[in-house]
Amino acid sequence: MVTKQIHSLVPSYPAELLNSVSHRFLENLKQQRLDEFEHLVSEKSFPIGVESTLLRCAGAELTGSSYAKLREELAYKRIGVLIACEDPKASIREQEAAGLIDKLKAISPVYQRRVLEGKIEDEDLIPLLKRARQIGVEMVKSSSGPRELSATDIVSEFSRRNQEGAAVQHLRAYTMDGILKTTSGVEQRLVFLRLRPDLVRLNVIEDGASKLVLVGFNSSFWQMLPQRKPQLLSKTDIGDRLYLAEFINPLLMEDGFQIERLADGTIDGQKVFRISIGRRDGSSYVACIEAEKFHEISREYANGVSVRYSDFRDVGGVTFAFREERSDRAGNKGVLQFGRILINPGLCRSLFDPVEENQAEFFAFENALAGRLSDSGRTIR
Repeated sequence: MVTKQIHSLVPSYPAELLNSVSHRFLENLKQQRLDEFEHLVSEKSFPIGVESTLLRCAGAELTGSSYAKLREELAYKRIGVLIACEDPKASIREQEAAGLIDKLKAISPVYQRRVLEGKIEDEDLIPLLKRARQIGVEMVKSSSGPRELSATDIVSEFSRRNQEGAAVQHLRAYTMDGILKTTSGVEQRLVFLRLRPDLVRLNVIEDGASKLVLVGFNSSFWQMLPQRKPQLLSKTDIGDRLYLAEFINPLLMEDGFQIERLADGTIDGQKVFRISIGRRDGSSYVACIEAEKFHEISREYANGVSVRYSDFRDVGGVTFAFREERSDRAGNKGVLQFGRILINPGLCRSLFDPVEENQAEFFAFENALAGRLSDSGRTIR
């Protein structure tokens, strides 16, 4: 039914992408519009009022310059659908839709690009269209010249450059396996398990045996050490490790953070945009984004700690840094090199539940789990 509806709306849509668009659309309905999803399943008919979502998903699936014209066509159709939903008597021609998209660019180039790439939800797009319809031609013309990028512009471009389509939205869980060389010269293996929205499990392994398991769940943390009982940790105990529970780079999340552009800088002769990232709890850091490729190559913290990122690789459509070099105020350095990152490996929620007691088999299980993550799945080189 979904495939037929796509054909009805956009007869020229590439046949090889129909299945992926259908899956994307159905997943979106299931997560955000459950009533419409259940209607589709139970009534065997296409729900009324979801054409815009379908067109957005279809546009998001079109990546690459060869699809630029078709992406524009889908965006024009989507704008017409949304305006018709707001005012059933209204009709909008393609030229008028194109004009509205130009006016969105006058508000912010980021909005225009996000509409064309299918990355903006209806509830955010509708008020923007209302603003755009009120903008005169003079504003559009006056904004056509070059202008200084805002923090929002830079973060949006970072998101566009560091994920393919809406890859982050499809990322439900992932694991990271790497080797840490500490400031004291000790070598440890670190295995991270992350699950949306804010669950993290870290296994620290030395000489082939687990030395520490640290788990973050619902903004709380507990840890297990060999021969000891599980211990709940306060925020004071956990310190900066609290932010290990951030599922993905905040620059890719686009909400829940305050951003501010600071004075630009240079790192190793490269120009960087410096963006202040403020969390809800009042903490903050400075993200340094390379101006050419839009990789985050460094972070600066108020306590004098800095982290340098390198060895950027695409994993399932999302860019990850496989090397992290951390320096403290005194100049001591530790290096973490990831060898493997697996996406959507099928982690279950119970992996992050607190252990009730010091089970004898607990660390044996941790060692087996770490070994399984090393020997199975897909390696990204």
